[in-house]
Amino acid sequence: MRSALARRCVALLAVAAVAAAVASGAAVASSHDATIAVENGTAAPDGTADLSVAVDRAPAGLSGFDVTLTVADGSVARVEDASVAPPLGDVANVSVSDDGTTVRIAGIDGTDAVGENAGDVRLATVTLRGEAAGETRLAVGTVHALQSDGGDPVAAQTTSGTLTVEE
Repeated sequence: MRSALARRCVALLAVAAVAAAVASGAAVASSHDATIAVENGTAAPDGTADLSVAVDRAPAGLSGFDVTLTVADGSVARVEDASVAPPLGDVANVSVSDDGTTVRIAGIDGTDAVGENAGDVRLATVTLRGEAAGETRLAVGTVHALQSDGGDPVAAQTTSGTLTVEE
């Protein structure tokens, strides 16, 4: 009887420990310093739309970024070009994939133009060309780097934008 009670207590403690670990992990996962968001846009087939990519806040300033964006449906739209926004264009790199479905964009603020507590900082503009009527997402697939003025990584969540291609 005593060993059955002991096993139940151990099992209950194990369940409680797992629940606590999951709860604390969820709290950590939802704790972000910033959000990188892509705006929505509209284009005609064979037309273009410029979608802005921005970070909502930079509590400790922003020294640079490096992100890869992906078009979900290349039959609806393709990346035609991209550019780094002026405050972060001191050193800039843009690389569009051959098939136009991904673009890697990096920029550095070498003059401290994006200071502490900056908000709504435009990182880049991505130009999409409409291929056929429909909708597709432009998602931030990977945040390779987002750094504060002190060089510390900034934890970021991402929000996709949608391009609607309509006749």
